[in-house]
Amino acid sequence: MIRLLQIELNKLRSYRAFWVLIILYFVGLAGTLLSIQGIFNSFLDDNVPSQMAAGARWDFYSLPDGWHWLSWIGSFFNLLLPIVVVIIVSAEFSYKTVRQNVITGMSREEWMSGKLILMGFLALMSTLVVVLITLLLGMLHTDLSLGLKMFSKVSFVLGYLLQTSGYLLLAMLMSIIIRNTGVTIGILTVYSLFLERVMYAFLPDGFEGFFPLRAMNDMLPLPIDLLGTGTGVLPILPTIISLIYIGLFSGAGYLILKRRDL
Repeated sequence: MIRLLQIELNKLRSYRAFWVLIILYFVGLAGTLLSIQGIFNSFLDDNVPSQMAAGARWDFYSLPDGWHWLSWIGSFFNLLLPIVVVIIVSAEFSYKTVRQNVITGMSREEWMSGKLILMGFLALMSTLVVVLITLLLGMLHTDLSLGLKMFSKVSFVLGYLLQTSGYLLLAMLMSIIIRNTGVTIGILTVYSLFLERVMYAFLPDGFEGFFPLRAMNDMLPLPIDLLGTGTGVLPILPTIISLIYIGLFSGAGYLILKRRDL
């Protein structure tokens, strides 16, 4: 596993576009999480009468709710990281790197395993940023006498990890199928923002939760419990559906890679 990850990182060592995009992603993610509470409360201070703003200030950082809030806010960046994956995977087909790897002794299974490990590594690094910032800010905004209760909603971090992994694996699968960077980014964007939602209209109510992106998004619902039905823990059904899709994306990518010409 470590050998395959080292191979993948060595491929990217001189890929300037990857490092620029990945740095921008992590800086944007960390910067947003660190500043989101100040931004919202500054907006309230500037636009809401002072007697109302005092009671309407947002608290994104106090634990245990901070685990849910920052995982949910961080999930919006999962629309950006898959673009990085499309660029690096599609480039391997465009520049015949996959074929060269196979010629020099790497099997298709090893190539696919390396990409899966790289997807997991990126998802873990993104999750680590969320965890560290939540812990740092949570400790500063939480009564530490709560003890272990501060971690009662930490399961939403797992939801963030699974959602990030699912988005990356979908991007990788589409890159393996289409093999063109621009076209893949276009189709992935249209599907993520519009197409899946359009398909909801043709199905009975309730079936939208079985679509991949909807299931992954449902793992991290809006932290404000508008209907009073929230449980404060990671929803079980969307999590199971998301795990199934993660397996399907990985398996489908392998089967397509195995059967198609490189």
